[in-house]
Amino acid sequence: MAELLGSDYGKLQGTIRTSVPLTALELNKASGLITTLDEQHRVDIWHSVEGMPRRIQRLELLAEEIIPLQRRLIFQGATGGSRLVLIVITDHPRPTDVLVELRAPSGRQVQLSLGAESAGEEAGEFRFDSRTNSALKALMDENVDGTWSAYFTDALQGVSGRLLDWEIQVDGVSAEHPGGVSLDPVLIPESGVTLVASSVLAPGGQRALSWPSDPAIRGDILVWNVAGGEILARVPRPSNTVDVRFARGQDRVLISAANSIELWDVERAALLISISIEPSLVPVLSDNGRFLVVDSVLDDLENVLAVWDLDELSEVGRLVTGTLAELVATDSAGRFLAVSDGDRLVRLWSVHDGKLVAEYEHGAKPTSIRFDATGQWLSTQDAAHSFRLWSLEGSGSPVITRPASSAWSVSISAGSMLLGSLDRGFEIIGLPNGDVIGEGFRHGVPVARNVADDFVAPVWLAAEQGFAVTYDGKEAVKVWKLPQTGRVEEIIGNRMTEAGNHAAISRDGRQLAIATNAGDVRILPIDQNALLMPGAVDDPGFIGHLGRVTSITFDASGSLVASGSFDGTIRVWETASGCAAAFLRQPCR
Repeated sequence: MAELLGSDYGKLQGTIRTSVPLTALELNKASGLITTLDEQHRVDIWHSVEGMPRRIQRLELLAEEIIPLQRRLIFQGATGGSRLVLIVITDHPRPTDVLVELRAPSGRQVQLSLGAESAGEEAGEFRFDSRTNSALKALMDENVDGTWSAYFTDALQGVSGRLLDWEIQVDGVSAEHPGGVSLDPVLIPESGVTLVASSVLAPGGQRALSWPSDPAIRGDILVWNVAGGEILARVPRPSNTVDVRFARGQDRVLISAANSIELWDVERAALLISISIEPSLVPVLSDNGRFLVVDSVLDDLENVLAVWDLDELSEVGRLVTGTLAELVATDSAGRFLAVSDGDRLVRLWSVHDGKLVAEYEHGAKPTSIRFDATGQWLSTQDAAHSFRLWSLEGSGSPVITRPASSAWSVSISAGSMLLGSLDRGFEIIGLPNGDVIGEGFRHGVPVARNVADDFVAPVWLAAEQGFAVTYDGKEAVKVWKLPQTGRVEEIIGNRMTEAGNHAAISRDGRQLAIATNAGDVRILPIDQNALLMPGAVDDPGFIGHLGRVTSITFDASGSLVASGSFDGTIRVWETASGCAAAFLRQPCR
């Protein structure tokens, strides 16, 4: 704990030491679970609601490497044709595991799987006909004269089989084996494990993806159930894959390739849509993963930003920018586009009608723009490291401005904002008034970290659960107990003036204890605007101190409250009944 300063120790709920740097960290705000993913593709789940964070699950993600069986046939004849037939004969006991990638002489390729719909008349025979298969039909649009290549792979381990023979016919004419000699039956290879892999976590940390990171290695994108440790689905991975991530929470997978984006449904392993893009701009997702912003180029060579609704699978708006936009963000409702073109302005545009809504001026070139989950707030940073928070419902002036000499980290949740950095420390700010709530806390800068390297520390705020999470990128994840939140201040209103200066919030965030100058203690449910007191409404909640209360706290379960008074006494009370705890042997009045 040597890196903790002053009163930081009292605010620290626990520390997760990271011997291997993390590549991702997700916080499930509903359960309070923290999920981490490190550079060795290990996923850990931590429980942090009460006491020190405790690891309750570990999973090691694997990426599959497929070395296919390659075979060739040569077709000599007309350059075009009207019908293409592919015949595959195998003794594989589970033929649906077998994938076939067929490549035409033109270089165009399609992927096929052996299933009941392609089964032939003989056992083990599978036929694909361009008259009924649109993928094969597309291969006939180009030159068919030359070498046809097929790549056979066994997608699942455990059951193996052989390729007995295969054939290609163009308008009834069969292609020939090289040298005129057919090959003996050969085992179709199963997938193996590759050490060169990439992986990501889904929002909330309940699912993960893994895939071979080397473009030269074949292998599908694996969708993992983190808690169960099993593979839920396999998504085909294009050879020119650039990036893979989740969309719409954890239900869909978004694959960015060189000049296109594919959206896949996880449950059905089905391709939903393919969108052509201009690769100069990295595609941008809204906070909830529903809306996608991509760049494309019109016929007159002007750039246009297109916004897609990934629920409706349709384009909902576009903005002609003329030149490539440097920074882009969209909100979770798909209402606005925030765009920076490289000058000192961030412009806010309406997605549906393309009208300019607002211009936000900065002292230097913007370097970061982001909407919060509600779409109410837009946070920006510029090259001079000034942070600004803008209300989309307010004027053109920022609600909060913070200058600095290094980059900021920010997280907004339930009417509060966590803002700070490793070198300056972090503070909780109530929204929309901008007041700092409680004392700040410092994570500390690891020895190997240079303060001036513009590292943006990953942070998460779980206001409803009463804790925050910070990570230094090297050594430690720290979980912090939150001070009194802005929501509690709003509920208390002016009651604190009449009650006193001491209050405590239960760990589950549902109850507030207020100590009065008269020596009693009252309980305030967070979701109500009235004090909860046992017995008559006008009676004080707890009676017993002869002087003003100087300190008050809940136990971990929230069922007991301890209070200390200026009169030198300490009392413990049951929050449900208002009675003194039984071990004090004081009768309940």
